[in-house]
Amino acid sequence: MFGRRSPGGGFGGFGQTRGYGSTGGNAPPPQMRGRDIEAEILVTVDEIMNGSERILTLQRATPHGLSTTGDTVRIRIPKGVTGGQLIRCAGLGEPGVNGVNGGERGDLFLRAIVQRHPDFSVNGHDLRCDVSVAPWDAVLGSQQSVSTPHGRITFRVPERTSNGTEMRLRGKGLPKAGDGSEFGDLYVRILIDIPESVSEEAKVHWEQLRELAR
Repeated sequence: MFGRRSPGGGFGGFGQTRGYGSTGGNAPPPQMRGRDIEAEILVTVDEIMNGSERILTLQRATPHGLSTTGDTVRIRIPKGVTGGQLIRCAGLGEPGVNGVNGGERGDLFLRAIVQRHPDFSVNGHDLRCDVSVAPWDAVLGSQQSVSTPHGRITFRVPERTSNGTEMRLRGKGLPKAGDGSEFGDLYVRILIDIPESVSEEAKVHWEQLRELAR
């Protein structure tokens, strides 16, 4: 699953090793820190809401490509992570070189990619979704319900709500960084549901409504 290889081998992105001066005489070569690795990881809305632990197998680079086996590690997906954020996993990068026990290992940086959700689109800590309402419910006002990561909630659609109106449900989005007690918002777009077919009896009533609305 791990992607970017640096030109010098291993995984890159952050793959510059720290510089050291030259040595002279019989002085041992200096320890050099291992390269950092950057890769992408898909995270779900549920993981953003609650955090999670994952067990991953790291495929190491070889001169001929990726190795078929690698280290199995446990990493933590923090609550409130956002798309594009780097999750630092200390000491899981490439091993260091030189010295008695080698230099310090680099780090693994996982760039979070939010997995597509069937009900919401994700924008940072905010969520967006569509709710369809009947024409009479948009005209007269109504109570509607919508699924959120916090559970199903009821909200009110005001009278004379236009098609495409966006309503903000505060605090019903995803958790923000910190202690996770603050949340983004859920933006609900109201879509007026036009019937696909209308019976003859219903047409009579629609005609009456049209006359009354003039």
